[in-house]
Amino acid sequence: MEFLKNLEQLFKDVAYLKERDETLTHSVKQLMAMVPNEIKGYQAASKFLGVSVSTLERLVRERKILYSKNGKAISFSMKHLLEWKESRLIKRNPNLPSITKL
Repeated sequence: MEFLKNLEQLFKDVAYLKERDETLTHSVKQLMAMVPNEIKGYQAASKFLGVSVSTLERLVRERKILYSKNGKAISFSMKHLLEWKESRLIKRNPNLPSITKL
């Protein structure tokens, strides 16, 4: 009898988790829809990247960051900016002890 109660509770928990997962998935999709696909202009892109406008202009000149132009207007793909930002992350040395382990 105890086994059946536990099994019934397990099914309820699984149904609850599935419902929560669907809710969270929906929320994430809504948030992602609010994120722009591109950033227009040097000022906004440099702020997003955390670099100065002159640094971003240099990166564009050196073709280190992808961009598109429409006349004089410049825009940057959010995907490419995120990729560049990620490539700049400094990886932790696995041989060093973790701060949380100290």
